[in-house]
Order: sequence, then C-alpha cells, then structure tokens
Amino acid sequence: MLGRFLELSLHAPSILESIEFWERLGFRQATTNDIWSHPYAVLSDGTLTIGLHAYEFESPSLTFVRPDLAQHLPALRAVGVDFEFAKTADDAFHEAGFLTPDGQMVALLESRTFSPPLTGDDDGGSLLGGFGALRLPVRRVDRTLPFFAKLGMAVIEYDEDAPTTALLAMGSMRLLLDEDARTPVLEFVGADAQGLERLFGEVPDASPEGLKLRCG
Repeated sequence: MLGRFLELSLHAPSILESIEFWERLGFRQATTNDIWSHPYAVLSDGTLTIGLHAYEFESPSLTFVRPDLAQHLPALRAVGVDFEFAKTADDAFHEAGFLTPDGQMVALLESRTFSPPLTGDDDGGSLLGGFGALRLPVRRVDRTLPFFAKLGMAVIEYDEDAPTTALLAMGSMRLLLDEDARTPVLEFVGADAQGLERLFGEVPDASPEGLKLRCG
C-alpha cells in the first residue's frame, strides 16, 4: 500500500558536511531534480539510499513513492492511517505523511525526486558494510507489527514466544522493531573497521545528522 521505498530522509542542517561524510564512507551521489526548493542531496551505497534535506522535519523519515497518490489516500485512511499532512492541490507536488503508533514519520511522494546513481563493476558498498536494518524503538511490538503489516510490509522474523523484536521488509528497506531500543539506529554488517579508523580515527557511531550507526 505504501508503494516503492525511495530513501531514508534525514534532516541535514549542513548539506555539504553531510555529503562529505557519506562520500568518505563510499556512498555515491545521485542526480536530483528541482522538485524541492530547499537544499537537497541523495547518496547511495547500492542498497541503502540516504536523502539529505536542509528543510527541518520529523527525521528520520521512511519515504516511499506512490504514483496516483491523491487517489490512493482514501484506501490508506480506511485502514487507519491518520495523515499529518496531505498536499494534493492541482498546482502542487503531491506528498503526504503520517506517524506510526510509535511516532515514526512515513512520507509518500507522487514520483521520484532523483535519478539512481550509476553503478559499475567496482561498486563494493561502503566502509560501513552491508545494510542490515533500521532499528526502530517501539512500545509494544505486538501492537506496532499489525500496523506495518496492513501497510504491506512483509514480516521476516517474529517469535511470539519472545515478542520484543520483529524484522520487516519492503523492497530494500528492512525495519527491526525493538522494544528495548531508545533511538533509531542504522545497522550494518561486515564493516571495514580498519578503513573507518584510518579515515575517522575511530569507528563512527553517529552521522552528522544525529542518526546513530551500528557497525558489526
């Protein structure tokens, strides 16, 4: 119901600082269009796409593309989605956003806002390793899980005998719902610890936008 995952959108007060950070890690810039009036950049490691926005909003945001968005909003309202905003005027770029039961922002756009970066045989991801999941804090997994499931996210792992975590996926985005988490965390596997330490003096535990990082 959400459409195709587009990007993990982050509020980046200093776009240039953020671009430099992600590029040093091995992310590549994508070509953006002129839909947004605020400074905006997109970077990807081939599996995870990060959207950097100078505009202040609920960050991070899970951002999806849904063609014919205005016509699709009633179906989302029918399954319990309460929109924080819905811009569908004829002379506006259509977008809408809502919060999950635990306050996670989800944004829906009418169309893509960038062209995917070119890839080649030398693409090897980033120094962080392969994208594992975005770990999200939730109050009750057994209450939040049905909300995501009815929106079309596939349940990958969930143990009803120990229901404090659940892994979900939609396209390239994987969400790990966790009752013990306190803040959103981007998790990676197979990090190049030596390469990270050469560049940063240590393995970074947060991005310039304040998003926590966990490299395993």
